Amino acid sequence: NFSPTFNAMTKQVTFGDLTIHEHPLQLGDNPACSSGAPLTIGWKAQSSSTRNLDLYEYMRGDRRHGRKQLCIPVQDRAQLLLESGYSLNKIADATLAVEEIKKQRSESLKGTNLERFGGLMSGM
Repeated sequence: NFSPTFNAMTKQVTFGDLTIHEHPLQLGDNPACSSGAPLTIGWKAQSSSTRNLDLYEYMRGDRRHGRKQLCIPVQDRAQLLLESGYSLNKIADATLAVEEIKKQRSESLKGTNLERFGGLMSGM
């Protein structure tokens, strides 16, 4: 809920509740994954919960996740997929498919001005 409150002297914005939707993990196909099988989330939420935003922020404290903390290591991703019901063969097939796409993209960049740009992007 978003409800702006305006005063003659000051401007203030307040927020109401926070709704969190939990989605199932699925085997992905995004070749931007550094290595291993990529993860994605399903469209249909498994569960939802609503919390007071101020209480949520208070309970969370100063815990903020940086970019590197959001990356899930290869072995952990594989374990999550196994726990979600995927077979080792499915995980391996997805990994090989992603590697093939990366190889094709690399080949298509060779000899073009985009090759240098691709090298710059992979360093990010």
